[in-house]
Amino acid sequence: MSNPRIFISYAHADSKAANRVADELRKVELQVWLDASSLQPGQNWVAGIDEALEDAGYLLVLLSSASLASPWVQREWTSMLARQLGGKNGGLLIPLRLEDVRLPTLLKPLQYVDLFPDFESGVRNVVGFLLSQTRPAWLVQEVMKARPTLAEAAIAPNLRAPAALLQSRAHAYSAETRKAWQCAIEHEPVADAVLQQMDPRTIRRIALHCVTLQHLQSFCLDTSTDRGSLAGNSLNEQLLSLLELLVREARLEEFIRWLAEEAPRCVRAAVARFFPHVRGP
Repeated sequence: MSNPRIFISYAHADSKAANRVADELRKVELQVWLDASSLQPGQNWVAGIDEALEDAGYLLVLLSSASLASPWVQREWTSMLARQLGGKNGGLLIPLRLEDVRLPTLLKPLQYVDLFPDFESGVRNVVGFLLSQTRPAWLVQEVMKARPTLAEAAIAPNLRAPAALLQSRAHAYSAETRKAWQCAIEHEPVADAVLQQMDPRTIRRIALHCVTLQHLQSFCLDTSTDRGSLAGNSLNEQLLSLLELLVREARLEEFIRWLAEEAPRCVRAAVARFFPHVRGP
């Protein structure tokens, strides 16, 4: 289970809202980068922001009339958008509207979250989404089987539990899934350790590296998934849409097992990259 950096981009006129969002993310142990609290005295702030953007797993851009007029905010979100469209490192841009503003043209294809007129409800959706991406996939699937909304997932006690407690729980994958991963990785203890720790964000990063257009078509046929329901035109956009669908429908294990069976060599290489410190018991 990973804890990617979440970069919050905002205009300083919206500092109060940015801090409120950051506080809610920190309550569930998510790693937040906010310039006011993350830059050190005397640090080159341009270099610090660029470094934080490069390392960020997510960028939340708070959209308002003030931020839309800020060239620095635009610089930050265009940087992350380029990474997202490139699709090779798993960075995601999530627009959050603070008021009823029109999205810039480049952001219009992205699903946004409104933090008005009910700020708390909007933030719960954001927290629920990020928890669904960064908690162990087996636990996310367990929670989503009850078909909660992301706002409901945000308050689910088992998703909000401390990371150390979550790591102590055994995963509940089927014997078929464990066997597929053991065959792909060729090391049973490591395969089990990876399955225990893997979250939906890491699944997405592996998929972006390993899944081709032919693979995507094959998965949809094998699992009776309507490919026409997937959003986007490019392979990367459709992969993101597919994985969001699988989270909502509690079908992550189907994809996890299929990945190991269809692309074992790439999965083995991806595990070495994304789980360099995993050692079997």
